[in-house]
Amino acid sequence: MAFSHAGNKFVVIEVGRVVVHDLEDGKDLCIDMDAMGFETCIDAPVFTRTGNIGVPCEDGIHLLAASGTHLGTFDVKAHGGFCFSADELQIAAVVSHYFSTCEIGICDADLLPTKTDEDVERRDCTPGCCISSNGCQLAFFPSDNISIRNTQSGLLEKSFKKRGLLSVRFSKDLPWFAWKEHGDDSVLRFWDTLKDEMAMEINLSATLWLNNQVFFSHPDLNLVAIWSLNGEITI
Repeated sequence: MAFSHAGNKFVVIEVGRVVVHDLEDGKDLCIDMDAMGFETCIDAPVFTRTGNIGVPCEDGIHLLAASGTHLGTFDVKAHGGFCFSADELQIAAVVSHYFSTCEIGICDADLLPTKTDEDVERRDCTPGCCISSNGCQLAFFPSDNISIRNTQSGLLEKSFKKRGLLSVRFSKDLPWFAWKEHGDDSVLRFWDTLKDEMAMEINLSATLWLNNQVFFSHPDLNLVAIWSLNGEITI
């Protein structure tokens, strides 16, 4: 699931199709993946800032217009998540995931066959990454640690150690992130990376939690969506 940058749409992958829900008029756009010739979807879709949709499949990341038109395919297999920079010229993606090790690469999003550049980092980590809107910062989280690196130099800019991380989601430009710890099904915590302090906590029932299914809208709307075990989306 992903929110559009305007906050008025979200996209989900259902069996054999991509569904775009319009929150303003209540209409749905359904895109048949088999009819498009897409291979199996391997991770969650994302919206670009201009309203296009990236769908990660076994045969690459397919870029769709909001109307459902297929615009092209990036030769990148995003096995553990991916995201676009604001100018849509860069993609950060978990490009391989074997056992407990994942490899995160930065590549140019030029709709031509591409190969990942030199790895930003390779280590034991939970697949998950986020690129800032200016394309200059990449954040990802290995076990118990959240790292933010510069995409040009690969140098570590910030690191946050949190005990027992189960899942992490970043808000736009990384001022906040949300996380949940192992063994605690009831509390979703939010950390302010600029102030380096806890921003807030949300108490949840166990039925409102499903692993990584927490999503930020964009900052003017201040919304968080939680995808629950029973299929409901709570905002």
